[in-house]
Amino acid sequence: MRVNVDTLIRGQRVVFVPYKTSHVKRYHGWMQDPVLLRLTASKPLSLTEEYKLQQSWCDDGDKCTFIILKKELWDKGQCTEEECMIGDVNVFLMDLDDPSLAEIVVMIAEAGSRGRGFGKEAAAIMMQFGMQTLGIKTFQAKIDVGNHPSLSMFRKFAFEEVARSKVFQEVILQRAVTSEWQSWLQATLGIVTEESYIKSQARRTARVMR
Repeated sequence: MRVNVDTLIRGQRVVFVPYKTSHVKRYHGWMQDPVLLRLTASKPLSLTEEYKLQQSWCDDGDKCTFIILKKELWDKGQCTEEECMIGDVNVFLMDLDDPSLAEIVVMIAEAGSRGRGFGKEAAAIMMQFGMQTLGIKTFQAKIDVGNHPSLSMFRKFAFEEVARSKVFQEVILQRAVTSEWQSWLQATLGIVTEESYIKSQARRTARVMR
């Protein structure tokens, strides 16, 4: 989605950057893991196919994707974006006739970064972005029945189960946006800032070259 092509978001522990071709190799490496493939209901792709998918996601009007960076590493300025990558977060518009309904998907791919709150913060930031920038009024999450950490996380966000698929072995959770829930979500986030990704990259490069 073009709306976030020049967007960088800083949270307390994570940084969001748009999904670029420079991220594809590491992302492709993650998606060789059978567990991640199962949990994300994905199919293994060749590296060439992964590059094509990245481009299509940037161009599609129904997908918005950010790569999640570990802020602690990013702030030091000694690592490339690829070295700071820990996962990705997406919203998929489920009905182009109703752009206020979206599916949210969060993946913390780096095993050492799981269970440490990165996914929770990433989900909260993405939902805030979705509400404020994309006008989303209802979020839905489709979670593998065995993915207990993700099920627990979304239930803590006050998502409620609306369906369960035996065929796909997934639980569908949903949350309608209300003013009270939106205020609560904002309170859980603390300070979140948004800036130009291109300008941030230029400043970062200039520091490294000094």
